This record gives sequence, structure tokens and C-alpha cells, in this order.
Amino acid sequence: MNKLLGMKADLRIGRQIVKVALVRPRDAAEATYSESVVAKLAKEAAKHNFILMASFDSKSAMGTVKAWGREGLQDAAVVLRSAQMTYPAGKPTERLDYILINPAVRPHLKTMGVVKNAQLRGTSGHIPLQLTLTY
Repeated sequence: MNKLLGMKADLRIGRQIVKVALVRPRDAAEATYSESVVAKLAKEAAKHNFILMASFDSKSAMGTVKAWGREGLQDAAVVLRSAQMTYPAGKPTERLDYILINPAVRPHLKTMGVVKNAQLRGTSGHIPLQLTLTY
């Protein structure tokens, strides 16, 4: 698996299959390349629940997130009206971390926010996100 696609997994929740992927574009070139990678993943997962987690290291995020929107993915934080800044962890002023979903997941969204527990945050420069679903 390449460095851009940090993880790809199928999770079984009861009778539901949730396809999950993590992408970590480190610069504008990788962010642009990730648009085609995610488009392929979204098409593969069209008949399933699909969740994409993305962590950017640059401000190239918005153009890429909009491109993923054209593939049918929605920003879960926008859907739930809970968008929060995630970088830098000490005093966040930028939103560089996202969880995107396909329409199949939307009815299952419950809550989303940043991880508040310092021990669970770890040592990353970004504040991790958590998403709660109901099935």
C-alpha cells in the first residue's frame, strides 16, 4: 500500500459492511493525485457504506475535498454542523482533517467532533476526529 493511502478496510457492523479508507496527502501534488484514488475507491464502494478519513499537511485541502464532493462524498462535519479546527493541536486555527461519507452512511450519522481526551490525542500535531454512527 502506498504512503498516500494509509489504510483501507472493510468493517462488518451487524449485517452492514462499511468500507473505510484513510488518505494522507502531504503536499499539493499528492492531494491532486488523491482525487483519482478516492474517485476509484468511491466507485468501488458505491453499493456499500463508505467512509473516507483524510488528514492533510497543507492548505491544499479545500480543493481536494470539493473534488471528492463531485464524486458524491459529503463532509460529515458539514452534514452534522459540527466542523472544528484540527491544526495545530495546541491552538487549532486550521481545518486540515476530514471525514467524508457517501449517501448510504448519511442516515446513520449521529455525532462528530474532535477527541477531547489528551491521552487519546497522542502526540500528533493534529487533533483527531471521532465519528459516531448508529446501525
